[in-house]
Amino acid sequence: MFNIAFAAALQLGDNESCVSILLATDRAPEAALFARTYAPSQTSRAVKSWRGQLESAKKPKQANAIADPEEFPQEFGEGWEAALERERNGAGGGEDLVQLENEEEEEEEQTLSNGVEGISLGNGHADSYNQDQDLLGGAAEGESSTHSISRDDSD
Repeated sequence: MFNIAFAAALQLGDNESCVSILLATDRAPEAALFARTYAPSQTSRAVKSWRGQLESAKKPKQANAIADPEEFPQEFGEGWEAALERERNGAGGGEDLVQLENEEEEEEEQTLSNGVEGISLGNGHADSYNQDQDLLGGAAEGESSTHSISRDDSD
C-alpha cells in the first residue's frame, strides 16, 4: 500500500508526501537522501528521524556522524541555498525530472554527433578501419588524426 502511495506522490511531484511516506515506513535513510535531492527543506526532519532510529538501536556514533543542515549549514554549503530557493519557487517536481531527462538526451545526441565527425567513408564502404586508434585516443605519432575508411577494390 505504501509503495503505491509513494509512487503516486512521486508522479504528482509531491516531494513532501514522499518524504512523509518514507518516514512512516521506517525508511529514514532513504527519506533523508530523497529529501536532500528533491525536498531540501525536509532534510532536517528526515535526518532527525534517522538519528532517532540509530540511537534507539544503540548506535550513537553513527547517529552523530550524520550532519543536519540546521545544525551544520556549512556542511551543506555548495548549492544548498540554491536548492532551497528552487524549492521555495515551486521547482523540483516532476517537471524538473522531465526537463533533466531531456537535457541529458540532448547532451548524449551531441556527444554522438561529435564522435562521428572526422570519419570519412571512401567509396561508401566501411571494410577497413583501425579501431585501435580510437581506443587509444587518436592516431599514432606522426599519423593524421582524421580516419579514412576505404575499400580495397582489387579483389
